[in-house]
Amino acid sequence: MNAHVRLSPDGQLALPQHVRDTRGWTADTDIEVVETPDGVLLRATSTPVKKRTNAEVFASLRARINYTGPRYDEADWHAAIDQMFRDTWAEDDRREGR
Repeated sequence: MNAHVRLSPDGQLALPQHVRDTRGWTADTDIEVVETPDGVLLRATSTPVKKRTNAEVFASLRARINYTGPRYDEADWHAAIDQMFRDTWAEDDRREGR
């Protein structure tokens, strides 16, 4: 049976209930998305999607861009971002005479 669905503004797609029931797919089913010449194929995969830690993501990014500089931990990133916002707000206050 065919069904018509629409992507959400976030790019999400809700699979019709009858498709999930027929396939036995539940909320924790890992789905592989395969591009084919005729369209897109969705199929359950026996290999669970592994969630990567921040350290793994940053290591992968450093490897892709061939970054050889110093390593910064997550706390350093958060501190730098927090300081950036504090500086921006202080500048806004100065500009507006507060």
